Amino acid sequence: MPIVGFVDIQINGWGGVDFSSETLTPAQVEEAFDAIEATGTVGYLPTVITSTVATYVRTRACVRPAHKPHCEHTTVSRLML
Repeated sequence: MPIVGFVDIQINGWGGVDFSSETLTPAQVEEAFDAIEATGTVGYLPTVITSTVATYVRTRACVRPAHKPHCEHTTVSRLML
């Protein structure tokens, strides 16, 4: 299957949104995902820098609601979900 766009296998944030931030919200993640997809990126893995377990749990809780599994051309890695 040909890929029609870019794939980013490590993205720590986008446009001022840091996926490791202590104040991260699902709305910020959704905004970042929309901006990433607008660049032609069709697959990406949101990542967190070395952090506490609490940071990982919070980031996962923010990423899950922003994930749009119905998007035809975009794939967010299920590893993060």
